[in-house]
Amino acid sequence: MESSTLRDKIIGCWIGKSIGGTLGAPVEGHLNPPPRYFYDPIPDRMMPNDDLDLQVLWLEELERSGFPVSCRKLADRWLESVHFHPDEYGIAIRNLTRGLYPPFSGSFDNPFRNGMGAAIRTELWACLAPGNPDLAVRLATEDACVDHVSDGLYAAQFLAALESLAFVESNRNTLLDSALSYIPADSRVRRAIGLVRARWAEGADAAAIRADVLKHFATDNWTDVAVNLAFIVLGWLAGRGDFGASICAAVNCGYDADCTGATLGALLGILDPGSIPAKWLEPIGRDIVLSPSICGAHPPASIDEMSDRILALRTSALAPAFQSAMPDAGCAVVADEPCRIVLRHPPERVFFPGTPATIRIRLSDAIPSLARRGTLELQLPDSWSLGPDGDRTQTAAWDLDRPDDLTFTLLPPDEPAVVPYRTMMHLTLRTDGGVWNHLVGLPMATPSRVNGRPTWTAGEDIVLDAAGAEVEYRVKVPNLGVYRIVWNATRPIQATLDGEPLLDNDSGRFVPAQHRSTGAWADRTLKPGWHDLRAVFPAGEPGGTAYLSIGDGPSWRLHADVEWAMPAV
Repeated sequence: MESSTLRDKIIGCWIGKSIGGTLGAPVEGHLNPPPRYFYDPIPDRMMPNDDLDLQVLWLEELERSGFPVSCRKLADRWLESVHFHPDEYGIAIRNLTRGLYPPFSGSFDNPFRNGMGAAIRTELWACLAPGNPDLAVRLATEDACVDHVSDGLYAAQFLAALESLAFVESNRNTLLDSALSYIPADSRVRRAIGLVRARWAEGADAAAIRADVLKHFATDNWTDVAVNLAFIVLGWLAGRGDFGASICAAVNCGYDADCTGATLGALLGILDPGSIPAKWLEPIGRDIVLSPSICGAHPPASIDEMSDRILALRTSALAPAFQSAMPDAGCAVVADEPCRIVLRHPPERVFFPGTPATIRIRLSDAIPSLARRGTLELQLPDSWSLGPDGDRTQTAAWDLDRPDDLTFTLLPPDEPAVVPYRTMMHLTLRTDGGVWNHLVGLPMATPSRVNGRPTWTAGEDIVLDAAGAEVEYRVKVPNLGVYRIVWNATRPIQATLDGEPLLDNDSGRFVPAQHRSTGAWADRTLKPGWHDLRAVFPAGEPGGTAYLSIGDGPSWRLHADVEWAMPAV
């Protein structure tokens, strides 16, 4: 492909994304929005949107730290520069603050694992790997695993492949077939897109197809990827090759409308930059506008500058990626220097009091100029041990020419009086070339009482049985302030705080976010120290779920520094 053609397609990608996101932003989260056929209201600039914000950050991070793309380096940039906290973003930031690194950060205690947060930031990876879907998918996976798993991850992989292929292929069915081959056949995303294509081939109209998608795939969460990716494909089909008609068709389906419009606009801009009518670009211009909650960034001034900076990086993107397979969701990438260090958490995902649990550590992908063997020392926090003799440190030899896992058995304390918000293990890696120190979190189970029985759970959710439940937590907050307590459940709930009424909610909608848990949250001024939370759930269908989170209402930030203790009898 000629460099001028590639540049035009990359610019078309970002123009299309900006147009679609600005079109859909006013009806984001609307389930049945009124039809839109142009901007309403007509803007005077590009709308700031996380669809673009994070990709600007990742571009700068790649310019700063180079390749290969690393989920661990991206995770550090999350903590440095991302200061908005909706849904999976907030969960990931909380997990990272606790030393729980990706991919574990995206899978652990994350009720929004299937949200759109990663699917909307795939264009950068496609532009760095045009016509190379294998590479685009690998890059997108390093990114998406920070805050997603399962369908949330598959959606990003599908779109990265689709957008990469769109640089060199224009046939819609060929593009969809090829991109879908990158994700599991039984995934909700693939099945939802398959439904749209099958019904369209049968001659069904867009409204009927939309209704079918909602019938089979809708959840309480309007950012769910299966529904929204189905709407992207539906808009592409219903628009019949017209840019404006296509993005309007996607946005008019509702739900995560800014994301569906932006993603489809980007795809169409790659396929044919000349298909974007001037009337769509004139109101918003080409200037990059970031959200106020993005901090410490040095963004490009315009779409053209951003595209040129991407082009300058493209050759570097082809440098060797990590040779080892991407770790699965039960692992944490502790570090990439002097080699990739991956910790596999126990099968239970957390540590239970007084119960031995095995972790495995694998080293791979060494920096070529460094030694390929050395020692790894573990140092556990106080009250933890590496066996019955009470030792808190252990050293093992490693050799990348014999890449077996290093296995360690950890023993957490019996019945800790307090479960700290952050329990860190210290790793010291020694080679002839130097010494590297790293920290990684050891997630403890969360204590509670369910119907009076001491209970330890992997995270802040409780699975309810058919008989109903009384659930109690004891939590410590560090500062005087107003705290938002979200206690969201699939059943009616009556909750108290320190013996006083807190909330009474029977919506049954399960969207445990700080900003959209309708009726399932309450703001209270809390003094520093311990507080008792209690909730009663009636009998209902088995397998119901209740999820507790404590955060800051105005910013939606989850408080990562809340600590826990077993409630008194």
